[in-house]
Amino acid sequence: MDNGDGTITDTQLGLIWEKKDQSGGLHDVNVQFPWAGFCSDTAAPCQPDAAAAATCNAATGGAIGCAAPCSGGVACEGGPTIWDWLNQLNAAGFAGHRDWRIPSIGLDGGALELETLIDKGVSCGTGAPCVQTAFNTACTSGCTATSCSCTLNQRYSSATSVAGSAPLFSTAWGVNFSTGQVQPGTKIFSSFVRAVRGTATAIPCGTFLSTFGSQGSGAGQFLDPEGVAVDRNGNIFVADGANNVIEKFTSSGTFSRQWGSMGSAAGQFQAPFGIAVDAGGNVFVADLSNNRIQKFDNNGTFLTSWGTLGIGFGQFNGPVAVAIDAAGNVYVTDSGNSRVQKFTSTGGLLTAWGTEGTADGQFDGPFGIAVDQNQNVYVADSFNNRIQKFTSTGAFLGKWGGQGRGNGQFTRPSGVAISAAGAVFVIDSGNERIEVFTETGIVLDEWGSVGTVDGLFNFPVGGVAVDRDGTVLVTDGNDRVQRFACSPPTAASAAVN
Repeated sequence: MDNGDGTITDTQLGLIWEKKDQSGGLHDVNVQFPWAGFCSDTAAPCQPDAAAAATCNAATGGAIGCAAPCSGGVACEGGPTIWDWLNQLNAAGFAGHRDWRIPSIGLDGGALELETLIDKGVSCGTGAPCVQTAFNTACTSGCTATSCSCTLNQRYSSATSVAGSAPLFSTAWGVNFSTGQVQPGTKIFSSFVRAVRGTATAIPCGTFLSTFGSQGSGAGQFLDPEGVAVDRNGNIFVADGANNVIEKFTSSGTFSRQWGSMGSAAGQFQAPFGIAVDAGGNVFVADLSNNRIQKFDNNGTFLTSWGTLGIGFGQFNGPVAVAIDAAGNVYVTDSGNSRVQKFTSTGGLLTAWGTEGTADGQFDGPFGIAVDQNQNVYVADSFNNRIQKFTSTGAFLGKWGGQGRGNGQFTRPSGVAISAAGAVFVIDSGNERIEVFTETGIVLDEWGSVGTVDGLFNFPVGGVAVDRDGTVLVTDGNDRVQRFACSPPTAASAAVN
């Protein structure tokens, strides 16, 4: 919503954004600023004056690049910085306010703000901008902030520093308004900036954050990534099915390590599929074609395995997915045997339930599995196109779904994950989307459609996880992992909508 005073309000999130113009002043669309200057003797990042340093420190908690001045009276060159510019904006009382901020990005402790200006429904990189239409990219000569809007398809910087970046070459996250990508940039290099004020009241489900991975067999690449899991430190683990390896990444998608190879020996795989991490950081893998579960420590050291091909208890016929409860017990969807089996953390059988069929408690191709904080178990009953809910010992509690494309319906649901708040995320594979439910099956939200651009899916099968901060991770047939934000509405507001 254009407020007529040089600002635009995001009516979904409640954030108010500065407009850009071609007036040559504070809002000029063509002016760039570095996040930090640099000391002429050491090239270390700095701020050119105490006021900029104070604003930077207050906004970032003292991130690298806020400190000023340089030692020994050496000049801080390269300014003015984005913090100098922000101080000028607030000193001028732009649009009647003095609480303007540099926006953050939803990585490394930042809130989701700058990336919400990107419309992932647009096919990026083909000449069409990814910027929301309110921020017009057709810059008209003489445009002023109160008469029109103007945005360049360039990189815009945020206030969020990249965690762990070296002091001399410290980096901050930014958004490329041409491609829609969230990417780091060196703080002493200039980029564009746009001010914001207010606090986001909600994050629409399916707000795209970032992606990592590409097709291939190298480090950080995938061939048919299947399961995805997150540990308590935010590390991401991906079962790379056709490469027969497990890959480990940082929370922002930086490759860390991998383990495994094709084979049936300990630590080898034949089509690893489901993956889960327990409270101690141990990694459990459903080794599909080897019909076993393998257990590793957090860095891939083999610990134990159990299971062989068969129909007996403790045996498997295509173990697809694995989940861990708060006590460390391991739940496995034994798809070919149409059942769920429950084990101790070392493979001791505790119980099993399910037979082939369509009745309550029966399965036809059980796929994804998840356990909530109350130890209830959710199973994606794929060919029955439904979710079934059980107690931790297999007593049937409820179900929802049905064949179709409507809200709450499915075409081959394959993956399921539970957020800390109890929202149930389901991969609706045949409909190329994610659906979000309450624990009793009330529809809260959904997003996605078929495609290869960021935010869309190409037959996602099974790989969905929710980080402790609510970030949703999804693997799909485009050989990548995508990260999304989601603040689901309440059941009451969902019913009204």
